[in-house]
This record gives sequence, C-alpha cells and structure tokens, in this order.
Amino acid sequence: MSGDFMTQLLQSAGSILEVNFDPIAAVFGLAFAALLGALIAQVYKTTNGKEHDRDVTMQSFVLLAIAIAGSMMIVGNNLARAFGLVGAVSIIRFRTAVQSTRQMAFLFISIVVGMACGLGFYFLGLIFAIAASACIFILWFTGFGHIGNRPRKYRLLIKWTSDYDVRKDLEGVFQELAVLWHFESIEIKQNNRILTYDLVVPFGVDAFDLAFRLRTAVQMESANLTVSLAPGAGNLD
Repeated sequence: MSGDFMTQLLQSAGSILEVNFDPIAAVFGLAFAALLGALIAQVYKTTNGKEHDRDVTMQSFVLLAIAIAGSMMIVGNNLARAFGLVGAVSIIRFRTAVQSTRQMAFLFISIVVGMACGLGFYFLGLIFAIAASACIFILWFTGFGHIGNRPRKYRLLIKWTSDYDVRKDLEGVFQELAVLWHFESIEIKQNNRILTYDLVVPFGVDAFDLAFRLRTAVQMESANLTVSLAPGAGNLD
C-alpha cells in the first residue's frame, strides 16, 4: 500500500512539473548509470599507475555518470529546463584541475554513459562503455604512444615564498623514484625563491605523478609553492 502511495505521489509530482516521469525507469536508469560508471572507474584503476587520490577520481566517474543521467531525465525534451540546468551549473566554480588529457577522456566517457542512461538508451550505453573499455585496454597493453624505454629529461622549476629549504624534501623524492638530478641554480627575487633542477626521469615514472609527489613532499604549511616540470635538455647525460 505504501509503495502504491509513493508511486502515485511521484507521478503526481511529475505531472505538476510537466515531466513524463516513470519512477521504475528512473531508478533503473540511475542504477545502470552507476554500474557503467563503476566499470569505467575499474578500467581507470587497472590501467592507471598513479596511486595518489585514485580512489577519489574513481568515485567521481561513478557520481558523474549518475549526475548526468539524472540531469538528462530532468531536462527531457524541454528547452526551458535545459537552459535552467545550464544556469544552475554555471554558478558552480570548478577549481580542481584535470591532471591529464587521459583523465579528461575518462570523464567524457562517463558523461556519454550518463547521457545514454538518462535518455533510456541503455543498450547503447552498455555497448559504448564496453567498446571504450576495450579500446583503453588495447592502448594500455600495446603501450601505444610510448617512445621506448629511454629515460626522459626535464627542467624542474620550484618557486616558493618562505625561508624553508626545500631541497632535502625534493631530493628525497628523487631518490625514492630513482630520478637522476643536477642542482642548477637558486635565485631570490624579492620574496620569491626560484630553484632549478635538471632531471633524468626513468621510464615508468609519470611526469604528472612526479610533480604531484614533489608538491606534497615539501613540509611547508603556507608558502605558495609552485612546481613546474617541462621537457628539455639538461646537463645530465
């Protein structure tokens, strides 16, 4: 009896909002979006070697698929609701930077999966998720885009605004990741200190991961630390 009452209540709410709302289809669509989002997250976990904040990123893929599916259900074919959704989203300020174009591709895959589930194209969403996952695994297994096992040279610039000596923290990360380094120079300009290293990064160490590890290794609470890692020839052979 209570289930029938809730169904009637949801359907009446849908009629008030002029939405063709089917509660069973909505629940199934959101659950299916979560399932496909979890599939994408698992593929990301398997093919991504980075350890930092990986669990948060995986959860974001699932939540993003659900959010997009729900948004598509709400918008439907109503142009006014579509503009309202755009206005609501524009209020939110996204301050989290995407770490790589590969992570951005996973986000777009989650968005497409959520759109398919929200519009009721469940089979299409499933086929797309499987095809995208297969493509990702093929690229991962074949090492597509890698330039061999040669080490890579980088120029590292560290900029901060305190008297703390960051070199010990940085060189501890270099030793842990088997990175060869050469201390190039240090400059003091007003309140800013700029430290320069030439690095040889071994194959298998990701540049984004290295920059993150260097940023988090420095034991300073507030120093406006900036890490810049750019490919380039250095003084190490």
